[in-house]
Amino acid sequence: TLPAGTGWKFGKYTFNFAGVPNAGGSFVLNAASSEKMFGMSMCLDGNEIIDNDGTLTFGGGKTVNGTKIEVTSQEDSLQTLVFLPGNKADVTPS
Repeated sequence: TLPAGTGWKFGKYTFNFAGVPNAGGSFVLNAASSEKMFGMSMCLDGNEIIDNDGTLTFGGGKTVNGTKIEVTSQEDSLQTLVFLPGNKADVTPS
């Protein structure tokens, strides 16, 4: 879970994956409390919009080498960019 955006306004968290951290399980990134993420997942088979979502879930073993997640705290939301060397079905915003 990300810390509340008010504590790092205009700050940035970057997650780089050099391998699969948990091959058998999902990787879940949650926004704090009622904050929402906006942005885009850029995948091999196209882009997927992240629109007013509090959670990003990557399927088991799908945070492969080269996966990068950037989260920047804005005034009232979290700008989120996902670079995934996989398919759109591998990451689910909700």
